[in-house]
Amino acid sequence: MEILGAAGDAAHPAARCLLTFGPNGADAAALAELVRGWQDHATLPACLRQRHDLIAPLLTYGDRRRGWGFRLAAMHPAEAPLDAVTAALSNSSLDHMDAIAEALLAVGDEGLGPRLVEFFARLPASVRSAWGPLLRRHRAAIQQTLSRGRPMPGPLASVLAVAIEEDPERAAQALERMDPAARREALHYVSDRPEVLKRLPWLAWLGQDPDTYGAYAVAVAEHADLHAVADRLRAQAQRRPHRELLRLLGRLQDRDSLPFLEAVARAGRPDLRPFALGALGAIGGSDACRILKDVAATGAPFDRYAYRALAECCTTRDLTTFRDAAGHIDWHVRMTAADALGRSGDPRDVTALGKLAADPVAAVAERARAHLAVA
Repeated sequence: MEILGAAGDAAHPAARCLLTFGPNGADAAALAELVRGWQDHATLPACLRQRHDLIAPLLTYGDRRRGWGFRLAAMHPAEAPLDAVTAALSNSSLDHMDAIAEALLAVGDEGLGPRLVEFFARLPASVRSAWGPLLRRHRAAIQQTLSRGRPMPGPLASVLAVAIEEDPERAAQALERMDPAARREALHYVSDRPEVLKRLPWLAWLGQDPDTYGAYAVAVAEHADLHAVADRLRAQAQRRPHRELLRLLGRLQDRDSLPFLEAVARAGRPDLRPFALGALGAIGGSDACRILKDVAATGAPFDRYAYRALAECCTTRDLTTFRDAAGHIDWHVRMTAADALGRSGDPRDVTALGKLAADPVAAVAERARAHLAVA
């Protein structure tokens, strides 16, 4: 304590040295000095990395020191006192979420279930959705807690049950039976489990509510093996065009959809045309590029979407389109041209990028200069 008090400007380095040396009577004072001078909130100071003896004390603090305690527990799970970890969960905030997740993935199950379930229930759904692997890691402790009938808000118990269900068939059946609102959350916990996703009635769900299930289907298209039903998805999109179904056909790179997508891209409902153009860009190939260049040449308001889609699938044969677009009236198109030409690797495109680097729109000029810097 006296050493730190007399250190003046050297107090922070002195605190790091004291903590590195190991347990001593100045630990509390050294930690107080360390937290005052430590600027990087996300990382554990090197001087603490071997101090597993400090896990429990650090977890009692309410500031970033608690985060350090969780990170230490993740690094030294065998030495982490589970009672201290579970006690810290009961009043921890979202400020330490990454550190908490690291620790919970590493430590054992004993006595963790009730506090883990309670903490999980307090989290916003947007945060909970990334906890699938962590929940499965502590499956036994959570199952034991749920079996005791611990009260939980709303449908969260059924969501948790799906998240930790080992049997793919039972997990899929539970998802089918769930209330749609609960299902929307539960789907996040099986997004990395193809054996569950392949058993789900995607066609029926997409037919009932494409606004809700379309985004999920696009995200898990490969895992769910939706290529196997591409023809039925295409027929569904033709009967009832919807932006998410168009995106899904693009994600599946369904070339048999090109005539349908071209029709929508050229003369479909205005709200669907950008999605059809995006799907064409995702599918790619010479036919898709030809369609996109044709639409780009028709002018506003859909040319910017066509250029953007073309940039996703263009080959060297299509670069002339973007060289010409360097002088386009729409700055969104010029921005897309800067990206396409910046990725080309063709020395001839330096001239066009130089023109774009002097663009009156600052965002376009900065993007072109960034590409020139790495050319």
